[in-house]
Amino acid sequence: MASATLPIELAALFLAPADAAALESCSRALRASAVGYWKAFYELRYPALASLPGLGQPSNARWLVRSLHHATPPTPIPRHDILGDPPYPPAPRDGEGRALPLRGDTILAVQLSRLGRQRPVAYGSVRLADTQLHLRSTGPTPANDAWTFDVDLTHGRAVHESLGLPETIAIKPDEPLAVSSPPFRGVIASFLESFDQNLKPEIYIVAGDRISRMDSPCSCLDDYEMEISYHDFVQLPLEHWAQRGEVQTDSVTRIRGPWLPMTSTFQEMNAALETRWTVGYYEVPPESVDHFLFSEQVQLQVCFRWEDAGWNGHFEGGPGDDQWNWFSQLLASASPVLFPRQSVTT
Repeated sequence: MASATLPIELAALFLAPADAAALESCSRALRASAVGYWKAFYELRYPALASLPGLGQPSNARWLVRSLHHATPPTPIPRHDILGDPPYPPAPRDGEGRALPLRGDTILAVQLSRLGRQRPVAYGSVRLADTQLHLRSTGPTPANDAWTFDVDLTHGRAVHESLGLPETIAIKPDEPLAVSSPPFRGVIASFLESFDQNLKPEIYIVAGDRISRMDSPCSCLDDYEMEISYHDFVQLPLEHWAQRGEVQTDSVTRIRGPWLPMTSTFQEMNAALETRWTVGYYEVPPESVDHFLFSEQVQLQVCFRWEDAGWNGHFEGGPGDDQWNWFSQLLASASPVLFPRQSVTT
């Protein structure tokens, strides 16, 4: 990218000495304008990072934007591809033997970008020390427990517009198995396809001045999980409604049906990393029984399925108290971007 002041620098050879002061003033203004442009672009393109304390004033925003654009996440490794030594490097440790970075120094920052637009349609962050990392069962035994935490995202109508979701879906309460309008299965298929084609998840781990990209390109799952949700939270409650004239409450989730969360799941983005992006849900409003109404609520659930069969051989030693050393190993395999607080040569 050529210097913004290059034309004036060349023209300076032909200026009278008396115009030197005006030339210098103009050059300073142009340089300041270029700095302001890149800082504004950084805030526009990476709001999840720029909104964090201490990351809003880069000394070289142009270098930072270019570096983030080319940031390299950990190399994805297939679940059962375990030959020889663990593929991830040992976790760095402090003098007390604790895996670094420490949980209290670590922030998860996420964005949901729309392809073809500079500004993400949703973003958010959470300090891991302030978040309870809980187990979510993903199978019948404790070995299938997953290390998960949730992030609420700031968003606008752009998420809904990007996915083309209908505001309402008409139903006939007396015919729970009848085709809705538009058909639920068509809405599900269109939602997953639109999410895959139009939206791009971005996940960063911030530890001090080190910013690591964690997501690798992958496609969301097919409609299998959405079909399960449709069966459990729409079809069965509607049948119960038609037979008994009352709304059914699931005995496990305590969720009143019928309702349907619109969730796109990405598995194995990096090792055990799984993300579940929920953009909203359809539910029957209290005052009506003839349609579902869409409510927009963008949330992200990040899940590390460390204990799933096939992952243990990827990391050193045992999982520890909360698998933090495994997380540190995964993080150490990324190529971090160092936030510029002093001048960086471009």
